[in-house]
Amino acid sequence: MGARQTDGSQQGLLNWVDMFTDATGRACRDTQEVAVTLATWNREMRDRAGRLRAASAAAAIVDALPALPVFTAGTMASYLSRPPQKVNEAIARLVEVGVIRQVNVGKRRNRAFEAVDLFDRFIDFERALATPGEVHRSPALLHDGAP
Repeated sequence: MGARQTDGSQQGLLNWVDMFTDATGRACRDTQEVAVTLATWNREMRDRAGRLRAASAAAAIVDALPALPVFTAGTMASYLSRPPQKVNEAIARLVEVGVIRQVNVGKRRNRAFEAVDLFDRFIDFERALATPGEVHRSPALLHDGAP
């Protein structure tokens, strides 16, 4: 048999478990919020793009943007396993309607593009994480005993 636990050590363990479950719950809520944010952004970009055929290169690009928010035509064509010509045509259409924008000055070669507003959504989310409404600190971690 191991050493008998004192009330203090048992309370410390309970405090740690409480802090861990609170953090896990927060992480789950935050993950759900990111999923909703991405789904909302995707729906807004599809609305902005107008009618997209389900199997079109343009629809595939819009769906790929959260995973590849900054890209060249070549990287997107490789990522989607689509012909470069179709990807370039879709990029031109998506630039025209404001779903993506060119972020460098190249005219024809090595042009880079980014998803419009996607980084702003993540910056907003990151700011919310950095300034939570309620900060939970375990009493076991405090030195002065203050709650």
